[in-house]
Amino acid sequence: MITSPVIVLGGGGHANVCLDLMSRQKLSCLGYVALTHSPELDVHYTYLGADEIVFNYSPEKILLVNGIGKISGSTLRKEIFEKFKTNGYSFATLIHDSCVTAEDVSIEEGAQLMAGVVINAGSTISANTIINTRAVIEHDCRLGPHTHISPGAIVCGGCNIGSNVHVGAGAVLIQQIEVGNDSVIGAGSVVLKHVYEKSIVFGVPAREVIT
Repeated sequence: MITSPVIVLGGGGHANVCLDLMSRQKLSCLGYVALTHSPELDVHYTYLGADEIVFNYSPEKILLVNGIGKISGSTLRKEIFEKFKTNGYSFATLIHDSCVTAEDVSIEEGAQLMAGVVINAGSTISANTIINTRAVIEHDCRLGPHTHISPGAIVCGGCNIGSNVHVGAGAVLIQQIEVGNDSVIGAGSVVLKHVYEKSIVFGVPAREVIT
C-alpha cells in the first residue's frame, strides 16, 4: 500500500499513463518533473520543474515513479532510476487494478504492471521493469531490471530475459528462451531460439539484424 506522496519523473506519454493509473488508485501526487512542462499533463497535474527539483524533497518523505518510457536501445529510463537510487530515493511499484498475478510472483521496486497484464506462478519481475498493456508473462519466467515488455507481447514459460531488454509489441517468445542483456526483439517477432547479449532480432522466425 502506497501512503507517501509521489512525484512522477517525466512528462511524456508513459508518464501520462502512470499518472492515470495513480489517479485510479487515488494515490497522492505532488506533480511531475521534466525538462519542460507538458500542456496535456498540465490540465490535471502540477508541473514542478526540472528533475533537480526532486532534491528539494527528503527521500524519506516521498516516493518516485519513473515516467520515462523505454524504446529500442534506450538507456535513459535505467539512468534516471539509478541516478535517484544513488541519491537515496525510493520508487513506487505500480500495479494496475486489472492485472492478474499469481500469489507467488515476485515484483521488485519500481516495476510497473499496466492494464490487463497477466503474470503466472513462479515468475520474477525485477526493478524498474515495465510490463505494458495486455502483455502475458507465463510461469517461472525471470525478467531482469530495466526491461520493457511492450503491449500484447507473450513470454512463454521458463524464459530468462536479461537487463535493459526491449521486447516489441506483439512479440512471442516460446518456452525456455534466454535473452541476453541490452537486446532488442522487434515488434511482431516470434523468437524460437536464444538471443545473444546486445543483439537485435526481428521477424517470423526472429533472426539477428546486423547494424
